Formats: sequence, C-alpha cells, structure tokens
Amino acid sequence: MEYRLVKVDRAADGGYTIGPENHMGASLLPREMKRLAEEVHHPAFGFLLHLGRWKADEAEGDAMVAPWTVHTHFDAKTAVHPDAEEKVRSLLAGGYKGYWGVEYNAPNNQYVEMEWIIGAVKRIVSNASRVELE
Repeated sequence: MEYRLVKVDRAADGGYTIGPENHMGASLLPREMKRLAEEVHHPAFGFLLHLGRWKADEAEGDAMVAPWTVHTHFDAKTAVHPDAEEKVRSLLAGGYKGYWGVEYNAPNNQYVEMEWIIGAVKRIVSNASRVELE
C-alpha cells in the first residue's frame, strides 16, 4: 500500500495523474477498476478508458468508471457502435472533462482512415454534447 501511495503522491506533486488503461487482465473488469479507484481514493489517480473494452459488465462498464476517467481511447469498433453517443453522454454525466483520443491501427490507407475516425469521433462527441446541453 505504501508503494502505491508514494507513486500517486509523486504524480500529484508533478502535476499529472497515473493509473491503468483497460487493456488486459483484471483491468478488463469494470467492477475491479471501480474497486481499485475507490481503494486508492486519490485525485492524482485515474483511468485511461478504452471505450467499450470490457470482458464483463460491457453495457455499463464505461459509466461505472466514468468518475475516475482522465483520458479516453476510441477505436474503430466504438466509432461505429450504435451506442457511441450514449457512451460519451455517460462519461460527460460522470464529470469527464478530458480529451477524446483515438487508438486505431488501420490495416491500409492509414492517413485516410485516420481522417475518417477523427471525423467520426468529432461527430459523436459533438452530437452527444449537444444533447447534453439541451
């Protein structure tokens, strides 16, 4: 426990946040990520949320960790998901104020594909934010 708190305190002293991305192992379980955040309970601790990347509680996972999300990743699967705007709205409702990142390794035409996904994410965030403000 002491080691963990030293790392989080170091992040706070340096003006940055630290924490995991939900990519493998226990980080793919949103209830476990929520438990971890509640245990650490420090403003310099947060998650890089890879939207929709869960092995359990997939429908509510993003909203479950929204209060601790400090950065996001969209991939191509999320950018075309019918609930993409709702995922963004749930993060905004949870207080998310960070950046909307893209993690996408297009198999071909990388420049064109990046233009597509960046435009798609802009549209999703704009639409979700507009509904949030109405």
